[in-house]
Amino acid sequence: MSTLASLQVDALLSYAIAIVLPALDAILPLLPSETAVITLGVATAGSTDPRIGLLVAFSAAGAFLGDNLCYLLGRRFGPRIERRFFRGEKGASRLAWSERSLERYGMPLIVVCRFIPGGRTAVMLCCGIVRYNQRRFVVATAVAGVIWASY
Repeated sequence: MSTLASLQVDALLSYAIAIVLPALDAILPLLPSETAVITLGVATAGSTDPRIGLLVAFSAAGAFLGDNLCYLLGRRFGPRIERRFFRGEKGASRLAWSERSLERYGMPLIVVCRFIPGGRTAVMLCCGIVRYNQRRFVVATAVAGVIWASY
């Protein structure tokens, strides 16, 4: 009960949860970032404190940071990830499909995948592996993070 009581709009723990869990959820999809953000929303429901907007902003920032970290990991460790997860003919065809999909749908695909469990991690890593345009990626993940946190 004391943990739930600390999830208030004025508690530093709330802000830490709002940024850390969505950021780490990009790499470890088992973390309950959606649950945490919804819980924060419920805990602050009915409050007229303008700092509720900060919780949304922190959640969006956490999502943005996690997505971009995943992209950078894909870009930096792409060959290792390809050898581990995309080896063989089937893996190569999956990666080629991902690249074609990003070329065709690009930013909207990145935004939509933000809402698909596990899809977020896969798409963000693939964006880094195929070296999707970083500027477009940053814009798409910023939009996706704001929509996700507001939702």
